[in-house]
This record gives sequence, C-alpha cells and structure tokens, in this order.
Amino acid sequence: EGNRFGPTFLRCLTGGTITITLEDLPAHSVIDLDFLFAAIDSLDGEGTFPAGDFFRIDLDGTTIFRESFANALPDQIQTYEPPVPEIVLARRVDLGFSGPGGFYTDSAYDMSLDPTFDGLAHTASTAVLVFTLEGEGVQSLEDESWAVDNLRVRLR
Repeated sequence: EGNRFGPTFLRCLTGGTITITLEDLPAHSVIDLDFLFAAIDSLDGEGTFPAGDFFRIDLDGTTIFRESFANALPDQIQTYEPPVPEIVLARRVDLGFSGPGGFYTDSAYDMSLDPTFDGLAHTASTAVLVFTLEGEGVQSLEDESWAVDNLRVRLR
C-alpha cells in the first residue's frame, strides 16, 4: 500500500550522478521534493574503512542534503537519522534489488515524509536537481548502489 518502489525505479552505481533539469516552471516561491530512496547492498556509512558513502542532493548548485547511509555491518555509522519513524520502509533487509541470497542487505526510505525536502526557497523558471552518492567508500555497482523512485516536484 501507499508509496512503493515500482519495476522501473532509477538505479545508479555509487559514484554515479543523476541530473534532472526542469524548465519553464510557473511562478513559485518554494519547491517540495517527494521521493523514495533505496540504499542497496554494502553502503558503508562513515567511520573506519571503507568509509564515506554519502547521499547528496543539490538544488541549483546548493547542497540541500548530505548524509551517510550504512547497510553492510550493524556497527557502521549512519549519519541519517529519520525525523519520523515512518520514513524507514525497511532497514537492513534483503529487498531483492540484487537478487535473492545476497550477503549484504538493503534499506528503503520514504523521503516524502522528511520535512528537510519541504519549503525549499526557489523562484527561478528552471531548477537543476543533482543526486549522487559520493565519498571515500564508493565501490562498484556489483558491490553497492542506490535508487530513487516516485520523484515528485511540487511548486508552491
């Protein structure tokens, strides 16, 4: 029920970047972002090696979100602490992104419930959103990745 990942979610390797450019926007003063985020396989959070898997979102060149996510081991540090528990759809569970029986697990979040993404000041007729997972711990798609789905941009 509700906001779920579909069969056509956008999956990216950890070092990859997804850029979305919106043009000819009507008059507005703020933007709200709604989306699902999946942390897939061995994202390592921050701390000791391999460290530094940070999900970052920029809006028009300004970073609006940068937090680490950790799935690999329970003792790794994840800086993202959801402000409400309902944001966490699954935590360290095999969600089937990499096929059954993988060693590492996945986590999924409904970021539409995080107030961080509401009321972002914006008035331009274009908006450039950049999603990336960056840091020292970035590894190949076979080892870790991330995905977004159900992206919705609301203008107010």
